[in-house]
Amino acid sequence: MPHARSLLASLVVFALSLLAALPVSAQDATPAAEPQAGEVLDPALCDVVPRSPESLLALATPAADVSPAATPAPPEIPFGGFQGTPADSETAAAYTAFIREFWTCNGSQDVFQVLALVTDEELRQSFAPEDLLAIAQPEEGTPATGEVDTATTLFAVLGIEELPDGRVGGYSVVDTPFDPLLVEVNYMVAVETADGWRLDDFLCFDEAGDFCA
Repeated sequence: MPHARSLLASLVVFALSLLAALPVSAQDATPAAEPQAGEVLDPALCDVVPRSPESLLALATPAADVSPAATPAPPEIPFGGFQGTPADSETAAAYTAFIREFWTCNGSQDVFQVLALVTDEELRQSFAPEDLLAIAQPEEGTPATGEVDTATTLFAVLGIEELPDGRVGGYSVVDTPFDPLLVEVNYMVAVETADGWRLDDFLCFDEAGDFCA
């Protein structure tokens, strides 16, 4: 089952100037069409306290008792619904605010800012220990962050629902600097913690609207 690896790996590539970014998500069913006007999220407005390299080093040691929450089963039809219930207005507003914050920080040259918005469990699922070490302790001459900010355009946050385990999921329609597609559709699962909302899973769709393999 896919996790946030595609998204987070592209961020690491951007921040550490490594290999080309992995595809992060899905394109609209009509790729030739121009997307509707969206909100360009200025990375300079990201004020999240960066995750410390020390916290990544700690995560590089696998925890035997980590049991990540089960991700909802993929929909059986293109861009189909998951097994949740519609979120109330307060939850939907809080989730939407988090999604805006996440995509705002997604373009920050400081990769540790966006990693601060991801749960420890998801980072362990998304990265091998050696990858976490490479992020926390880049090789000499490799920048620990990116060189410039790159903005993401947010078109919509749709289908916000509360999942049976208490997490919240919804569709995020964006155009990121890490993917050549004009429109990308992702299903983002978040959880409210004592430190605020955090991304706990990131599911993508392919060009046909089917769940990514």
